[in-house]
This record gives sequence, structure tokens and C-alpha cells, in this order.
Amino acid sequence: MNPSQFSSMDPLLVKYLLQETAGEETLLAEQWIAASSDHQHYFEQLKTIWQQAQSLDQAVPPDEEQAWQRFRALPGVQPKAGRGKRLWRVARVAALWLVVIAGAWMAYLRFGPAGTTLTLASGTSPKTDTLPDRTIVTLNKHASIRLSSGFGRRSRTLTLEGEAFFDVSVDNRRPFVVRTPGATITVLGTSFNISSRGEQTEVIVEHGKVEVSNRENSVQLSAGEKVVVDRKNGPLHKQKVVNELYNYYRTGTLICQSTPLSAVIRSLNEAYDVHIAVDDDALGALPLTTTFYLTQPLDSILSIIRQTFPQLTISRQGTQIHINKTP
Repeated sequence: MNPSQFSSMDPLLVKYLLQETAGEETLLAEQWIAASSDHQHYFEQLKTIWQQAQSLDQAVPPDEEQAWQRFRALPGVQPKAGRGKRLWRVARVAALWLVVIAGAWMAYLRFGPAGTTLTLASGTSPKTDTLPDRTIVTLNKHASIRLSSGFGRRSRTLTLEGEAFFDVSVDNRRPFVVRTPGATITVLGTSFNISSRGEQTEVIVEHGKVEVSNRENSVQLSAGEKVVVDRKNGPLHKQKVVNELYNYYRTGTLICQSTPLSAVIRSLNEAYDVHIAVDDDALGALPLTTTFYLTQPLDSILSIIRQTFPQLTISRQGTQIHINKTP
């Protein structure tokens, strides 16, 4: 991403960051930020610059008035009198914008380019790695995270696409924040699973507590609880975790304890890159208790399912598999 392509939005984004927008301006800024992961990432960079600017001793103007006087001294800036509150509003935003620019420059000198990002991706198989803050992350297939080159020094915010399990290193001064389209997950130290696909993000907590929020609501989850966040920003409802299938890509096993066959099939589809369809809802509700190892050939697993439920017929053509009721 080249941040310069978004420069025309900078004045509005700065006003929004500083809570200077209202009405249509607020709506326009939020719609632009939510439009894509690149937009969200760009706004996060801008916010990081502002936070860095605030922390730099003597590096930025100490107050708005001083910044405004510097702004007036710029070539071509000749504000006219008589504009009242509107002039002061513009002046305040312009002054604070100078603070952000000064902060960006000092951040560049001290930390390097603010826009530098690192990407960790898993490809066609799960991948486990350790982040700079000692957090351990396991990415499911075709998942990726993006984080700044300074991750762990001043903040611990990253962006996730796909599914990942995080075992977060405890740091009470720096919350660990994961952003997905439509959801933000904030923790201090815990382990949890996030699956972000399509229009929904599912968060499952294994240990500790996390806070999950969208633009309108938030909910706190404890161990053994989950929530599904829709990008349409509906209400957030906690649920109990009823099985451990979410762990399959990390443990290499599918542990089924009276688990509905339909739930097992969803995991098999992801693990083996196939399309298994259960053509009858009643069959999908059949409870299955067993353990499958992902080192087993899929045909072996299907054979066990067939032996467990004699009323099933399984037909396969390549990656297309159908489970029906035996005639």
C-alpha cells in the first residue's frame, strides 16, 4: 500500500481522529475507514503517528496556540478576521495537524518510516511463529497478519485476515489488539482463537479474558466463551463453546464429543480442501463421538463415519462428496 494515494483524505481523517467532526463528516470518515483493510491500516498508522507525537519530549509544539502561530507564519497563510467560531475551529484543527506532522517527522527520525509493515503468512499449511513481543501465533491455512516494524515497543496492534490462534505474552502497559473487518479484539494476556472470513469474525477464548467490539457494541469474554461479530454491526451475544473443533489446525486432531456431524464436516472441508455436503438436515444433527487425526487419509475418515452411521451413503467424485440417507 502506498499511503500517498490517500493523502486527499488526510484533513478529514485528522479531524475525525481529534473528534472534530460531526454529522456527515463523521459518517464519511467512518465509511471510508471501514471500506477496506488498507483504509483501516492507513488510519491506524495516522493514529500511531499522533500517539508517538504526544510521547516525544519537547519534540512538538506544547499547545495549540503555539502551533497555530507557527501555522500562521507559513508562506501564503493569511487568515482574515471576522470569521468567529468557524475560524477558531479551522485554526484548532490546522494547529493540531501541525502537531501530527511534527510528530511524524520526529517518529521518522527516531524509529524509521511510520508506514513500514511486516507481513506473516501461512500459505497452504498452518504456521506457528513468535512475534516480537513473545506472543505465539498459529496461523491456519491461507491466513496472514500485518504489524508495524515497531510492534511491541509502543503498541501491540496488528491486522488479521483468515484464522489464527494467539497465546499472548502478558504486558499490562501495552494491550494486545487484533483488528479484523468489522471487529476489534483487545487483551492483556490470554489465549484465544479468531476466525475472520467473509462477513463474520468469530472469537473463542481458551484462557483469560478479552474484549470484542464493533463500531456500536462491545462484550467481554471469559474462558470457554465465544462471540460472532457481523460486519453490519449488530448486537454482540456471548455463547458457550460446545466443542474443540476450532483447534484442529493447531493440534492436528478433531476431537468429537457428541458433536453434530455437520460441524465435523465443516472442519473436514477446511482441513482437506474438499466440499462435503450433507444433503439432509436430520443427518447433519447426528452426534459423533470419536477422534480423527489429520494425518489420516480423508477416505479413512469417511469410512469411519460410514461405519458409525449405517444409515448413511457416501459418494465421492474428486473433491465433491455427498452424504445421503441410505435408500
